[in-house]
Amino acid sequence: MDKNLLRPVFGSIWIFSGLSKIIGFSFIVNYLQIFADKCMFDFYSGFIRNAVIPNAYLFILLVLIAEVFTGLAILRGEIFAKIGLMLAILMNITFTPLMPPATLIINAAFILCELYILLKLDLTNNYLKRWKGL
Repeated sequence: MDKNLLRPVFGSIWIFSGLSKIIGFSFIVNYLQIFADKCMFDFYSGFIRNAVIPNAYLFILLVLIAEVFTGLAILRGEIFAKIGLMLAILMNITFTPLMPPATLIINAAFILCELYILLKLDLTNNYLKRWKGL
């Protein structure tokens, strides 16, 4: 697969994911309690119950902004794409303990694809620098 085909796909997914939080605000607040109950790690569950749920609207807004920014950065260009891809990988890793097994597999696939794009960007840039003698 080519990085130029994957970047628009992943950028669009992140933008759509962020914007969908505007529509599903109340659904997400209710879903946070389910996340807290089924979380794999106790410290993460406690964090969700004690910090996130009381300030749910703030956290949802921050995640919305982060996801839209990540998607735009991935779409924007080489330098911004690296930043966006690193943020995407970080968010996927952060959200992983909250997910059921099926979504966990999707997150792992996302992380692998985002790493692939990130490595392709680095390898392409290093090759061009060597080739041009920079």
